[in-house]
Amino acid sequence: MEIRTIFIMATYNCNLNCSYCYEPVKIRRTINVERLKKQLANEFAKEEFDGFTLTFHGGEPFLAFAEIREICEWAWETYPDLELRCKVATNGTVLTDRIREWLTANRHRFSVGLSLDGKEATHNRNRCGSFKLIDMPFFQSLGTVTVKMTVSPEAAAEMFDNFLFLEELGFAASPTPAQEVEWSRDALDTYRRQIKLLADWQLANPERELLTVFRTKLDKFSDRSGESRWNCGAGYYEIAYDIDGNRRLCHAFVSNFASHEDDEKVAKILQESSAEKELAACSDCRLKRACAPCIGLNYVRRGSIDVVQPSFCALVKIGMEATAYLYARAMSDPRSYCWMRELSPVRLGIISQGIKHVFEL
Repeated sequence: MEIRTIFIMATYNCNLNCSYCYEPVKIRRTINVERLKKQLANEFAKEEFDGFTLTFHGGEPFLAFAEIREICEWAWETYPDLELRCKVATNGTVLTDRIREWLTANRHRFSVGLSLDGKEATHNRNRCGSFKLIDMPFFQSLGTVTVKMTVSPEAAAEMFDNFLFLEELGFAASPTPAQEVEWSRDALDTYRRQIKLLADWQLANPERELLTVFRTKLDKFSDRSGESRWNCGAGYYEIAYDIDGNRRLCHAFVSNFASHEDDEKVAKILQESSAEKELAACSDCRLKRACAPCIGLNYVRRGSIDVVQPSFCALVKIGMEATAYLYARAMSDPRSYCWMRELSPVRLGIISQGIKHVFEL
């Protein structure tokens, strides 16, 4: 089933200034609703996709709640037969009674992703002391909230404890190492030990869906995988619209640090690429087939899609090592794990090749 994710920059405005934020723009502007509706109508008319996911981000998206509500309700009413889901990524600190009421009424078709880094001390370290501003009971009441738990280098040693804290609150936590920041060798070693604890927890909880950090596609190391080198899906499976309604390759290209001409240049590079080509910076890396450097952040931050942030590569390798360890342990009894049961014997064999490839590095 082909689903296109459409990222929508609801506003550049934000009430926080988190230490690892990759959106450098903080201005009080919101989405051009009428222009976006026209653009979305064109997107929905494309027959190559079976459905769409609208993901609102920012800034803090709920500072543009009126615009988000109008867009969603227009889409639901105008396209009642379309496979359409709506989502938001929020810091959870600007809820009003009106927002709470609307989220509760639409919980079956509008999903909330909450940015929450764990216990109060950890969260406040990088997120402007905002822990007490989050209405935890309300988010717990929705029952469908996922939590993006960003792990900074300073909080690496607390990752597993913070994960367990969020799980105990009833949230589906997704630990993710902070990108575009420098990780020291000591911090990387600590992260390696902590992600091993996560892998052991995953094995001890066989009915828990696979954590995002372990969703590296080990089968992509096989020549039989048949998948393209361009793993991020920018410009096809993922597109984005900025607050003026301009179409971009992905959400990393919506800030005013990337012009429309930049998008056209990168789009041309992607179109000319094939499964046999890769970023020049990755040409000698044995992990390249299952890795997805963010070409948007590479371009916006460093002026080229081919210049990768140094810590990114180290974090990817640690993640792949942990994923290979997890699958190798699970292979002894694959039907015991919910995330392994639907895999065919052929698929399991291909994944076994990927495990061997990673362990041989």
